[in-house]
Amino acid sequence: MRNKPLFFVIALLMSVLLSSCNIFPLSPEKQAALTQNAFSTVFAEMTTQAYLYPTATNTPLPTNTEQPTTTPSPSTTATQVPTSTFTPAPLLKAQLLYVVTYPENKTQFVPNEKFGVAIGFLNAGTVTWNAGTKLVLTGYDGEYVTVQTEAVLDKAVAPGEKVEFNLFAFGSEDMSYQSNYYQLYSDQGVPVEGGFAVFSYQPI
Repeated sequence: MRNKPLFFVIALLMSVLLSSCNIFPLSPEKQAALTQNAFSTVFAEMTTQAYLYPTATNTPLPTNTEQPTTTPSPSTTATQVPTSTFTPAPLLKAQLLYVVTYPENKTQFVPNEKFGVAIGFLNAGTVTWNAGTKLVLTGYDGEYVTVQTEAVLDKAVAPGEKVEFNLFAFGSEDMSYQSNYYQLYSDQGVPVEGGFAVFSYQPI
């Protein structure tokens, strides 16, 4: 926009020169020199104006460089390890309930007196006692064995059930105190935990 007055000056100068040519005729050499001088003056003026008032150059604004977005990676889900379920081992166990004599429960017998011995157990384990489970005499105190040495179950006894072994006996001729030791065994010959009983009496 600042160059318009300059062009106006040039146009005016040119018109004056041309008109002066009509008033005062110039030789072609002088006309060429005047024209060159006018153009030199105008060009110098243009250069000065351009130096003093430089045209503002639109500097492009920096464009925002998009930062790469972080794609969230799926979190690793924890794999649950299955917990082992504790299974208790089968338990072969008995609880002694009683040791009594019959037909009368007493602790003194005369030599060769016949009587019976009842030994009761509770199946306190988790394993059924099969038929063939037996109560066995494992030891005694005295000179003679005066009681039945073995009794065998003829039926199964489930956990929580009771069973009674019946043994025959007679009074010893050895007058020392008599003790008889019994152990309960499974049908596989395994000792049953807690399946221990003692029967004792005094000959008189």
